[in-house]
Amino acid sequence: MNDLYQEVLIEEARHPQNFGQLADADTVLKERNASCGDDITIYLKLAADKDSIIDLSWEGHGCIISQAAMSVLSAKIKADQLSLNDIAKLPTAEIEKLLGIEEISPGRLKCLLLGKQALVSSR
Repeated sequence: MNDLYQEVLIEEARHPQNFGQLADADTVLKERNASCGDDITIYLKLAADKDSIIDLSWEGHGCIISQAAMSVLSAKIKADQLSLNDIAKLPTAEIEKLLGIEEISPGRLKCLLLGKQALVSSR
């Protein structure tokens, strides 16, 4: 495991971005990885079109990969003002890049994509 990968994972685990409940959320999404027990709850405030994200936060438990991936994904969504449609088109490689890795093992792919899956399944 390269040092950058470890550093990003550890930092995101210690200080997850956008973590916690969103008081005025109008949509709550939940996803669970049955194979390892990871879970993510995403709180969204959506625009009238039900695609544009006004605000989001999240909570979760599980492995460092699922939690770090949701942390960096939430930051990207806010920074780039991604819609639910944009997120559905987001390639796995982009999430890997946000974590500083080139390719994740097939066994950890569900962990990496848990947050994206929750968002995509809401459409």
